[in-house]
Amino acid sequence: MTRIRRAAAVAAIVTGLAPMAKAGPVPADSADRCRGLLEIAAAVARIATPAAAGVEPLGADGCRFSELHIDLGPGRSWTVGSLSADGLDFDRIYQDRRLEAASLRAKDVRLKDSAVTAALGPGPVKLDAALDYRWDAATAQVEVASLSLSGPGLGEVAFSNRRGNVRPDILAFDFGPWFLIHTLIGAGDLEALSLRFRDDGLVDRILTTAAWGLAEKDPGPNEERKAALQQVIERQVAAMTGSDFPASMVSLLAFVRGFPAPRPITLTAAPTRRVPMPALVFGEEAGDAATPGELFRRLNLTVTY
Repeated sequence: MTRIRRAAAVAAIVTGLAPMAKAGPVPADSADRCRGLLEIAAAVARIATPAAAGVEPLGADGCRFSELHIDLGPGRSWTVGSLSADGLDFDRIYQDRRLEAASLRAKDVRLKDSAVTAALGPGPVKLDAALDYRWDAATAQVEVASLSLSGPGLGEVAFSNRRGNVRPDILAFDFGPWFLIHTLIGAGDLEALSLRFRDDGLVDRILTTAAWGLAEKDPGPNEERKAALQQVIERQVAAMTGSDFPASMVSLLAFVRGFPAPRPITLTAAPTRRVPMPALVFGEEAGDAATPGELFRRLNLTVTY
């Protein structure tokens, strides 16, 4: 979970959704207004202000940054070739600490990060990212119209969902590292979800790196350790195909058996009853003593593989 928190914090900075402390009035100059977002993010994240070769406004509610460099400490830096953000309410961001909608596009994101290396190995990691979301205060509904990550040698993840019962106080706190998880992924009650993953080497990189990490305890060819890891994952998923979990888990098992180069997989959910995201994502109490199996059944999950 610590790695997830760290990743969420970095993602928040890269996409311009970084922690937004109260920073006073919105600057009158549109370029200064955009630069101010970087300064606010840096102050709250306790890092140097990200440097951008170019900063320009996009109409009345957007900004574009080019060659944005984010220094996260020794051996850790992210560079974004182009980052655009539209649909921003600067008054909310600067004064009320609220970011209720955004459309973001990050192109040519280059990662130099020890956490990424630990997961994917020393090879280069380049990707594009996009996010479109909106929170409706009147209905307490959050809709992530799209959240995608894609890159050569990695593949693509495309995600969307809709959730209700997302309380105002969730978006009113000081935007911290938990913002993306709690608000975009782990808040409220799930109403609909779609997730598609197309592999282009990502699974193999994860298995290869994980297997190398076991070299001291399990000497021998790395391919043997990779095969053993896959078997462990297969057993874990197979254990979920019993009566407590939906029949769609069989398709997930087929996906795992396709490692290290699985075919594209799509998951969709249309819950039949309330599915609280904190219980589903973080294992918190569901409020009605629902077991993990019961929550999975409520998802009404369909898996296409």
